[in-house]
Amino acid sequence: MRLDIGCGTHKPKGWVGMDRQEIEGVDVVHDWHDYPWPFEDGEVEVLRASHVMEHICPLRVMDWMSEAWRVLAEGGKFLVSMPLAFSRGDAQDPTHCGHFNAITWSYFDPEHELYNIYKPPPWQIKSAVENGPNLDVVLVKRAKGY
Repeated sequence: MRLDIGCGTHKPKGWVGMDRQEIEGVDVVHDWHDYPWPFEDGEVEVLRASHVMEHICPLRVMDWMSEAWRVLAEGGKFLVSMPLAFSRGDAQDPTHCGHFNAITWSYFDPEHELYNIYKPPPWQIKSAVENGPNLDVVLVKRAKGY
């Protein structure tokens, strides 16, 4: 399954969309802050969060990433797009409370020394690119005992 978290009305064709609003295109109505999400462990092959994570309370990011890791199959990809930290697009929306840049993802990859601060479930950073005012990230789920 390919799952689009926070899809709104922009879910790609062939994907399952989960959003907290009951609107056209949403397949699963569920608040992404409520755990567990209504999916089995490892059920998702590709997970997408486009302009969602900047809305997650910073104190809940580790829990949110752990839940994304849980539903994703080992070796599955997690695609993230968001405004770059403190860019105009990030600062303009009063509901943006989380701020990320390319280095932020080092906290989730055991190949980086920052990982040892929190030690969340392990991800591999495939790419983390700051594209002008946006940030595009591709993570791959590593095995638990990595």
